[in-house]
Amino acid sequence: MLRLALGFLAAAAALLLVLLFQRADPGDATVLAAPPEAPPVRQAPSPPELVGPVTRRATSPALEVAARSVPAEETPPEFSGPPPDPLGVGDCALELALIEHESGAPVTSKIFLWRLDAPPTEYWSRGDRLHARRTVPKNGAVFERLPEGLYRVVCVEERFVAPDPLPFLVRGEHTLVQIRVDVAHERPAFLILFDEVGTPIEQVKMQRVGTSFTLRSVMEADWILGRVCKVDTPDTGEQGDGGGHYFTHNRWVDLAATPLGFELGKFPVDTRDKQQRSGVRVEVAGRSRVEFDVRGDIEGERVYVSVSVDRDWVLRHLVRPDGTTCEGSDLAVDLHAAAELVSGSSEPEAWRHVPLSVEVRDDRYEPLEFELRLANGEPADRLLRLARR
Repeated sequence: MLRLALGFLAAAAALLLVLLFQRADPGDATVLAAPPEAPPVRQAPSPPELVGPVTRRATSPALEVAARSVPAEETPPEFSGPPPDPLGVGDCALELALIEHESGAPVTSKIFLWRLDAPPTEYWSRGDRLHARRTVPKNGAVFERLPEGLYRVVCVEERFVAPDPLPFLVRGEHTLVQIRVDVAHERPAFLILFDEVGTPIEQVKMQRVGTSFTLRSVMEADWILGRVCKVDTPDTGEQGDGGGHYFTHNRWVDLAATPLGFELGKFPVDTRDKQQRSGVRVEVAGRSRVEFDVRGDIEGERVYVSVSVDRDWVLRHLVRPDGTTCEGSDLAVDLHAAAELVSGSSEPEAWRHVPLSVEVRDDRYEPLEFELRLANGEPADRLLRLARR
């Protein structure tokens, strides 16, 4: 019985070997499905790349970005000045006309045309872009190939205190814009002059001695949304510093007082790009002279007040080393006063606070300088003693 069972197992094993041999035949083999691939290994995120070839601190103080070497093809170019910022080009045209704010008459002015919210470029961020600068004649000017959008016009000859220019939309083949300009016309100035006891002076000689000016940049208006340079450069902006002086030295003219004071004439006022001051000299026979600047940043009529004192009135307060007074002497003394702006109203006591400078430049005595204001009384201790050289 045992032998019969062993024989049966041997036959079964032989049959199994035959079947396995037939399945291994490539002629009719079935391709088995490949085992599933292992999930990819997630790489750690790379550190942020630097904008330039220098190490910069991350936004958060707790994080720092390590410097890395930038391949040559990624190194940003170097610029000796501001990098290029190409103007946008479009299919729009702007016809611009300038008229005087009050009269409506055509005027001419140098203008700056700003494109607002210009798109970013390779080296510059989004922001306001100076698109053109040009002198617009009385018959107007046309700006072509403008991109559609909002613009502003700054008129250089406009008064500095004028309101900011309003934006306008340029769209389509033709946009006509008419701008009222508050032109910086010259405006009058007056001087009210008193003597040492407060009596108004009625006759003077006056000389205008020129105008000094300081330039300021029209690129720094408060409304301008500046474009930020994306790379480091030595200079990415325009400077408004500078200035000068117009030396005129006009002839002396005789002036008589009016109810408003001495009419000094018309003087320049500040413009969008220029601060101005005009020098004036006033002399009265036998009295201290007056020297001051007429400011260009004052609204309306500019009224100044000053004092011109009698020369002998000062000399009687100066004594020689021997104790005698200098009144009536030929002492070489220089007297001059400034002038105070009284903002259009003649304050009765303003003249008392104007500083009067006294300078003794006589070869016989040591130099002496002092300043007095009549509101504080006469010179200190009434007597000032000169010292012999």
